[in-house]
Amino acid sequence: MAQRHHYGSFNSHNRKTCGLGIKTSSGKLGAETVSALIKLMEHHHIDFVRLTPTQDFLLLGLKKNSLPEVIEGLHALDLQTAPGPLRLHSTACTGLTYCKFALSETKEFTEQLLKRLEQRFPEWEKPLTIAVSGCSHGCSHPFVADIGLVGCKIKDPSGESVSGYDIYLRGRLNGTDSRFAERNGIRLPSYAVAGYLENLLEQLS
Repeated sequence: MAQRHHYGSFNSHNRKTCGLGIKTSSGKLGAETVSALIKLMEHHHIDFVRLTPTQDFLLLGLKKNSLPEVIEGLHALDLQTAPGPLRLHSTACTGLTYCKFALSETKEFTEQLLKRLEQRFPEWEKPLTIAVSGCSHGCSHPFVADIGLVGCKIKDPSGESVSGYDIYLRGRLNGTDSRFAERNGIRLPSYAVAGYLENLLEQLS
């Protein structure tokens, strides 16, 4: 996909305050995290929050001298202000937990997948978009991502129906250079996806 982002600090229009772009954990915030975030904002007199199309958010109107302490507090909540290239543009739809159409769980799956890939490829630098969707509706835009994972049901070796993913590759959303991802014919149970992607990224690295 077109490589753009809004993470990290930036000056406000009046130059007197600044804003901060924050990457969530696959677009999911638990109640405890939200509660702690509110306390952090109140402590630093941060009044404005804006949500983004990528399931992340911006804090606006920060005093510049409070920025280091705010960033430290966000990191303690596992909220990133400088996500790495594997996480930067990756997204996940609502998934099985809250969507009646989903066939596979997405939020926790995506977070664990990204952590494993980041551990396996700590020096990865190439821009890469991984989009995880719980069904073929494709709400996370897997059909225009470098790697699209689309939820499905498959039979495991014992014959039991389990959640899995169809693999789509080489999608791109970049003006006249855009193209749909191609389904590569591989359908994997959820537990096998990380190993497959490790092998794939090994070939690309």
